Amino acid sequence: IMGDLNNIQYEISEAMLEDLADVTYPFTATKAIVGSYDPENPTNVTVQAYSGTGIFGLNFNKQDSEIFQIEQNDQKAIIVKANSSGVPENNDDIVYGGTSFRVIHVLVLPADNGWVLQLRRV
Repeated sequence: IMGDLNNIQYEISEAMLEDLADVTYPFTATKAIVGSYDPENPTNVTVQAYSGTGIFGLNFNKQDSEIFQIEQNDQKAIIVKANSSGVPENNDDIVYGGTSFRVIHVLVLPADNGWVLQLRRV
């Protein structure tokens, strides 16, 4: 079964580079990692960067509104694990197409091979 999952992930990654290339965009992202309290460095935050490609600018459907608290200009994105050097989390900042977004909500895909993101323009 694991071999089949790897094959499917590979095929999806390839499709994003070929057949879905017109809706797939490169992105860069950052996350703030708060360390333990240090009185000499009270902000003690490390910024970690990651990047990849994803399908951005998708619209939410009625089923999504049952999961997400969607605002008018929110966008939906899909990122496949094989196409990302990091794991997206709430409050990460993602930039694609020259526009900055904040990750509001992350939903793991049922096959555990990627994520559906709710993005809000920053």
